[in-house]
This record gives sequence, C-alpha cells and structure tokens, in this order.
Amino acid sequence: MKLTLALLLILFVFKLNAQPSAQEINAAMGRGINLGNTLEPPREGEWNNKPVQEYYFDDYKNAGFTSVRVPIRWDNYTSKTAPYEVTQQWMNRIEQVVDWGLERGLYIVLNAHHDDWIKTGYDKQSNRDRFDSIWSQIAVRFQNKSEKLLFEIINEPNGLTLANINELNARVLNIIRKTNPSRIVLFSGHKYANSDEMMAASIPNDPYLIGYFHSYDPWSFAGEANGTWGTTSDRNQLKSKFDKVQAWSEKNNIPVTINEFGAIKQFRDGSTTRINDYNSRMYHYAAYVEEALNHNFSFNVWDDGGDFGIYERAQHDWSEVKDILIYTSDKSPTNLKLNIKHDSILNLSWTNRDESIDSIFIERRTDKSEFTKIASLSPDQTSYEDFNLEIEKYYYYKIIYHYNNSTDRPSHPLRSQLKPYFRRPYNGQIHSIPGIIEAEDYDEGGQGLTYSDSDATNRGGAYRETEGVDIQENTNGFHISHIEEKEWIEYTTNVEEAGTYEISASVASIAGGGRLGVSFNNSTLTYLDIPATGSLTKFEKVSAKKKLDEGEQIMRLRVMYLPTFNIDKIEISKTTSSNEYNSSEDFNISSYKAMQVNINSQVKGLITFYDLQGKLLLKREITTPNAELTLPIAGISIYQFIDKKGNQRTGKILIKQ
Repeated sequence: MKLTLALLLILFVFKLNAQPSAQEINAAMGRGINLGNTLEPPREGEWNNKPVQEYYFDDYKNAGFTSVRVPIRWDNYTSKTAPYEVTQQWMNRIEQVVDWGLERGLYIVLNAHHDDWIKTGYDKQSNRDRFDSIWSQIAVRFQNKSEKLLFEIINEPNGLTLANINELNARVLNIIRKTNPSRIVLFSGHKYANSDEMMAASIPNDPYLIGYFHSYDPWSFAGEANGTWGTTSDRNQLKSKFDKVQAWSEKNNIPVTINEFGAIKQFRDGSTTRINDYNSRMYHYAAYVEEALNHNFSFNVWDDGGDFGIYERAQHDWSEVKDILIYTSDKSPTNLKLNIKHDSILNLSWTNRDESIDSIFIERRTDKSEFTKIASLSPDQTSYEDFNLEIEKYYYYKIIYHYNNSTDRPSHPLRSQLKPYFRRPYNGQIHSIPGIIEAEDYDEGGQGLTYSDSDATNRGGAYRETEGVDIQENTNGFHISHIEEKEWIEYTTNVEEAGTYEISASVASIAGGGRLGVSFNNSTLTYLDIPATGSLTKFEKVSAKKKLDEGEQIMRLRVMYLPTFNIDKIEISKTTSSNEYNSSEDFNISSYKAMQVNINSQVKGLITFYDLQGKLLLKREITTPNAELTLPIAGISIYQFIDKKGNQRTGKILIKQ
C-alpha cells in the first residue's frame, strides 16, 4: 500500500513537471494564422467565407504554420435567459473544428469574438452572468483536450473600461481554472487590445498566462491603404513598439503573442476604392514577422479570406504573403530595392545577412505567370540586372537563399512596372521658341515622366488613345480636355535667343476662374488666369510675359485650380521689352513685420501675391513710391509685379509671422 502511494506521488510529480510552461507553449506556437470571418459572423458562412472544411488544417500544416487562432461568436447560439445554455449543435461544431486542428498537431486558440453584447452591455448583471456561463460550458466541454488548445478570454473588448476588463479577466480565468487548472489562457487589455492596453491591464496571479495584443500600425496604411510604408522611421517605430512590449514581458515573466496583424490589399468605402502599395505591403508583413521573432513573440496573422486574405480556401492556394510568414527571419536578405536602370532594364539590389548560404537564386513572375528561376548567383552577390523586359508590364522578383543541406528561404517579393525611362519630343520634333506648340503634342515618356494625369484613360480618345492625357477633337485639330487640379504636361523646347517672351494660351471655359501655370526647367511659375468664354469649344487667348534663357529646356503646363477649362495651343513670341528691372533701386520688396510687406517702386503697376499652390492671396495697384500691404497668411508667397508698360518681375518672399 505504501509503495502504491509512493508510485502515485511520483507519477503525479512527473505529470506536473511534464506540463509545458507558458513560455514553452508560446515558443512552440511560433508562426500562425487566423481562421477569420468564418465562425464569428452571426451565423457560420454568412460573410465572405463558406463553412470551415477539414482540409483547411491540412493546408495550414503543409504550408508550415504551427498554430491557428479560431475566432468564434457565441451570441446567436446561446440562450438569452438563465442558465444561458449554448446549443449542443454549436458546441459540437466548435469541437469538431478544434479537433481537426489538434489531430494535426497544431496549436489552436479558441476565443469569444464579436460578442459585442457583453462589450456594450457590461453593466448588466444578466450579460455578465451569460458570458460567465458560456465560458463555464466551454471550459467543461474542452477540459480533456491536449495542452495545444488555448483559451483567449475575449477579443478586442472595445466599450469596456480598464476596470471592466481587469474584473472580467480575473473572473473568467477563475471559472476556467475550476476545470482547466493548467491550460494556457490568453488575456489582454481593453479597447482594441493594442499593446499599450495589454501593458496597462492588471496581470492575474497565474503561471499559465500569455499576453496578447493586436497591431495594424499605422492604421492609415495597414487598414485604409493610404500612402506607403517602409522608411527607416517606419521600421524604427515598429521596433520601438515591440521593445516596450518585450521589456514588459520580461519584467512580468509573461510571454506575448501578437495574434492579429496585417496590411489590407485594398480599402473600400462606398464608392471609394484604394489599392494598397504592393511593395510597402510586402515589406510591412516581413518587418512584422522579423520583429516578432526578434522579440520572442509568437504570432497569428489576420486572414479573413477578403481584403486581408492570405489563404485561398476554395482553391487550396496561397498568396505570396504565406512565404513571408513562414520563411522571414533576421537572416533574410534586407534593403531590397528595384530600380529602372534603362527603359528595358530593371536593377534588383539587396543586402545579405546570412554567411551560410551556398548560392542565391533570382525568381521572377508576371501578373499572368508563376515564379520561376531566372538566375543563379554566387552567395556574395548583392545585385542583379534583368534585361529585355516589356514596357508597361509588371514584374515581380524574389531573392532565394539556397542551402545545399536545408530548405531554400525566399525574400519578400518586390514589384516594378517598366515605363519609358527616356524622354523624347513627340515625333522627334523639338518645339522651337518663338513658335506655336499644339497642346496635344507633349513629350513621349509616359505618366510621371512627361505628364501627370489623374487616371490612366484618355477620356477624349481622339488622339494618342493609349495614353492617359485626355484629348478631344475640334474644328482645327485637337485640344486637351477633362483637366483636374495638379495635373501637368511637359514639352521639350528650344529657345533661340534669351529675352522676354509673351506666352499666349488658347483656352476655353464656361465659367472662367481657373488658372494655368507655366514654367521652364522648374523656374518660378507664371500664371495665366482663365477667362469665361461661355463654351468649352470657344477658345480665347490669355497672355503673360516671361523671361527665358537661351537653349533647350522643358516647358511644363500645370493646372493650378479649376473651374475646368480646355487647352488648345500655346503661342510664344519675343517682345522688345525686358520683364526684369536692371536695378534693384527700381523695385524693392521686403517683409518688415508680422503679415506686412513694404514695396518701394519707382513705377506704377499691379502686384499680385499667391501661395505655393497658386491660390490668389492679394492683388493691389501700386500708385506711390512706397506702399505697405497686409497679407492674410504668413510663410512663403510668390509675387508678380506688372508695370503699366507690361514689364513684369516675379519672385518669392517670406512673409513674417
């Protein structure tokens, strides 16, 4: 009898010692994924995904993931009255899904997700009782599952205060511990469960806890597809955020998982759609994975089968993000860049961080092909040039670290679209000045190089149909139409002789009031104010004088602001007078106190002030040798002074505050 008790005691102690710690479980969870938008809609299958299939978990494991977070909503399957019973049908379904994952050796995180009734109605005792009952039933039902099943108390409890979440975490944890004394439980803070909220929450006195947080930083990029991401500052901000979490983790001996992160493919809000920058998005995922691993965080990337989608469930297929999640580490190639070296050459460069690689492969694909190896390089090479590529086609590249005795490891992909890298005058003809320049005969080179148009379609379609500039036909030929603010267009010109020139634009506008800016080689803009002609096909001239240097230079027409107008042609002729004064004594302007300027002019004329966007600030007649004017704003302003003979002087002035 004594021997039997001793053996039982030994076995009991051995079982306790065999229980993995929270740190060990967290490390084993490693790289994971969410089964999002599936079991957390009001009813399974009501959102963008079909009901869960068993083969998902085969695909997860075969892809290389070691954990799956399974978001679950309990509300519509739970009675609204005591004892708040969860339907057996729903409990059976959840157990089936959980078992599919556990049977394949995956770590599974089960939670309460989108149960907003407890978040918005936490003050009601009946809601708290109902939530407690749900967790009591979950704990009892799953108490005999392996330690690879983890419980997450609540997802993003926005609506709860810090005091609320501290109370809820402690109460639900106590319920779970009655039947699951050593199961790992995930907890976080209030609001949207970001890292600051997690670190502010009270830590229950329990050895089997993992802290979790979510991060879609910065939200303007990751959640709304605004701008780009990937500067040194961006990366440093991410590292700083994770540094703080790691310090909290080590101080409190609480391991940490980041169980939601990602970057949206495209943002849609009503009629607004924005496509997220591809290269920024790929680097964002790679940076998150590398920083998570460097800070000893496990992770579960957010996958909703939609705009955050990674796994194509019906097709058993994966987006390129999967390889980033599985293979990225602090040994991966970094500082990846793609540059257009010539109109048909792309230069790919990177920095190597692993001295153990045996060689480097370069893989490439297009929008209509799969990645294939196009080059094998020595392990110390850090650049590659790809030749004879097609204009306007997207090319995608990956750098593959090849090891003779282990698995190849790819970098995150980069994408570039070749555009004509060179500029040339339309039909090879440089526009001579003096002369007439037809607006539609802008330089060849393409969007961003010789013109900037708000969309890629030629909405007029009458001339140069495949380009983005909008061109319509008229009785005398063609004109530029459908203009938008900040659009611009450029022409290669050759000024035969330095001097003052009159620039006349033939324009048409129903209401008038728009403005066109003209510059040469990025000189100060000269403004042409658009008159009302009563019709978009009735053209009238508007003129201004500008001093030009001799030689070849790029003329840019820039739409400063609307109402809309059409542009037919530009006529440039030499005048006999200078538009600059020979002596500073003739005209002098200064800002001598807040919002004030002093003008000393020996001639009468009209002075106009604009902001840097071309918006009119002030226009005044100068009739005395000394004039004091008050401007509406401080900062840099552009001025234009035209005397009674038509001579003009332009420049910039800093208006004091």
